[in-house]
This record gives sequence, C-alpha cells and structure tokens, in this order.
Amino acid sequence: MTQSSDTPADRNQAIADSLKVFGSVVLGLTLGCAQCHDHRYDPISQEDYYRLRAIFDPAMDWKNWQRPNQRMLDVTPPSVQAEIDRIEKLAASQEAAMRKDRLEVAQRIQNQQLEKVDASERDAAKQAIQTSEAKRTAVQKALLKKYPSLREVVQINSALDLYDPGEARKFQQRSAEVAKLRATKPAK
Repeated sequence: MTQSSDTPADRNQAIADSLKVFGSVVLGLTLGCAQCHDHRYDPISQEDYYRLRAIFDPAMDWKNWQRPNQRMLDVTPPSVQAEIDRIEKLAASQEAAMRKDRLEVAQRIQNQQLEKVDASERDAAKQAIQTSEAKRTAVQKALLKKYPSLREVVQINSALDLYDPGEARKFQQRSAEVAKLRATKPAK
C-alpha cells in the first residue's frame, strides 16, 4: 500500500499487516487484537505485541521507510554489468549520431524552403525564422504566414515526415536498429 500512498499511517499499517502474517504463519497465532488491547485469554498481550514488533523495527523502520520499488538490490555480476554498459554506450552514441543527422537534414530542408522565397524577401524570412516567436514583429509574422512551409529547424525536425517522408523512414529504421541493439542487453 505504501507504493501509492506513503503516509506514516500507511507505513504503520504495512508493518502491522506483516506482523499479522508472521504471527499466523510462524507462530500459529492471531496478533491483530493485541495491537490495540489485551484480551483476558489471549496468549499475546499488547506489551508482547510491541516487543515482537520491536524485533522487526530495524528492517521495517517507519521513519526511514523505503517504498517497495526502492527495496530492490542489484546483484548483477560485474561482467554482465560491463556488457550492459557497453551496449548502452553504443546505443547512446548511435542515438546521438542520429539526432545530429536529423538536425542536419532539417537544416537542409529549411535552406531548400528558403530558396523558394522571393530573393527580395529571403533575408527577412531567414531573420524571421531565427527570431523567437515571442519577439517576432508584425512584419515577420506576416512574412511567415505568406510562406507557411518556413519553420524553425526544431519544428522541421519534429515534423520531418511532412517535409521528407523518405528521410523520416530512414530515421525510423535507425531507431528500430537502436531498439534491437538495446534488446540484446543481458538481464540484470
């Protein structure tokens, strides 16, 4: 329960539930009532319950609680971890090269789009797409409206399939190759 809601009450309840399971499985006793009060004929008093709980405190400390997904211990052998790191480094370098290549393609497309602009307006159009959207003048906005295919390199990069579907497919194939490479990583 502390994975989704990590309040002190939830932590305490998780410890109490663990003690109930321990009591019924290991001791063959129900411990639930002893948490709150004593019963006349119960073999476990409230005092004994909290003595038993104190045994679990080092492992289940509610003040230094770790959520269940934080309790994992990585016991991957160094040789396997080295192979994982090698493959991840190779995949990351391929991704970085792909991002660089995509930006170069986007820059090339932007230059091609600028070539379609009238020569008299080309410099102003280039200035307009290099100016951030918030700082563009009304003239620059009108010029970009006149030539809707003119975009910033980042925008062209994100919509590459609209400008050059062939190049976009090539990058999808490269992404799939990187995913295949990452799939070869040994399990931890």
